[in-house]
Amino acid sequence: MTKEEILAMKPGRDLDIKVALEVMGYMWFTHLIHFSEEMTVKWLGTQADLDASKGAFVAVKPEKVYELKQRDRFDEAVPNYSTDLDAARQVAGKILGSGCQISEGLSAEQVCKIALEKVGC
Repeated sequence: MTKEEILAMKPGRDLDIKVALEVMGYMWFTHLIHFSEEMTVKWLGTQADLDASKGAFVAVKPEKVYELKQRDRFDEAVPNYSTDLDAARQVAGKILGSGCQISEGLSAEQVCKIALEKVGC
């Protein structure tokens, strides 16, 4: 994603999901057992969610993500990173933990956009 594309994103669920996947380590899940392909759905979660499922969930391979339907409320585990300052502090902590710098006094939206720019710094 280019800097211009990042800056053009509006606060809300699309930005939250992008941050969850690119910065915070979220991944797409599906059920291990599929009764039918048309009923197979995906949703977002963390490694802790995957571990807690005790094998009932599996991470979706990147090449399969676009083939699966999203379940209702697929993003319910994703905090409102771009609109909630407390959630954005988690993003800032992740960036600081990776050795990148981030200024204080920023809005939640600004923190998210800076984090997306710094992924991989």
